[in-house]
Amino acid sequence: MWDDLCAGEGIDGRCGAALLCQICDVDPGDGDCCVANGTPGCGVAECETLICASDAFCCDIEWDGDCADAANEQCGLCDDDKGDPDDPGGSDCCVANGTPGCEEAECETLICASDPFCCDTAWDGICAGDANEQCDVCDDDKGDPGEPGDGDCCVANGTPGCGEAECETLICASDPFCCDTAWDGICADAANEQCDLCDDDKGDPGDPDDGDCCVAGGTPGCGDAECQATICADDPFCCDVEWDSICAGNASDDCDVCN
Repeated sequence: MWDDLCAGEGIDGRCGAALLCQICDVDPGDGDCCVANGTPGCGVAECETLICASDAFCCDIEWDGDCADAANEQCGLCDDDKGDPDDPGGSDCCVANGTPGCEEAECETLICASDPFCCDTAWDGICAGDANEQCDVCDDDKGDPGEPGDGDCCVANGTPGCGEAECETLICASDPFCCDTAWDGICADAANEQCDLCDDDKGDPGDPDDGDCCVAGGTPGCGDAECQATICADDPFCCDVEWDSICAGNASDDCDVCN
């Protein structure tokens, strides 16, 4: 049984479970607890401690959608942050915006009626995809292969389409989501396989990126060559497309630089 003595030992640094002991030192992050914030931990110590006690990933790697969902269920501070069709959020309904709800009340009401997650936790790619299919407000926001977006084709850029028309046309022909909603990791992965312009953008274990291997970096590869080589040998996506939270989680398990 984890009693007061165990808790005290955790705070004093004598706990055998090092991963759990990290949450005993209440040093909250700066991000919002109620939405995925992309950094380890969140800005309210009591909520952060509660969530990380059952899911250490939230404090060790990244406060992602699962952490935010748990916070919305368990932390009282999130009650006022949930989207409300009568009080729409301030972000675009037609793309993933990372916050609860979106700026157009009629669209928000329609989407959240069938998927409450979009108003309770975060307006993600699924919410945006539904909005593009069902909301008139999104008709003019869809990507057009004839009018390429500004984002990099070779990595997830979070906006519809990408900056090279020929590559964008090729990828969106088989996956319209990439032009209609967001150019995500799947679109970028397809671009790396099919578009010549991406050949020079792939990560190389001998030429590591500057990012931290132990957290999601949003770019291919990471800053420690040995760790990068280890992770990319099992998961080429981490060097070819993006060093995401799965790559970072594997690095935390397998790389000395993260321990």
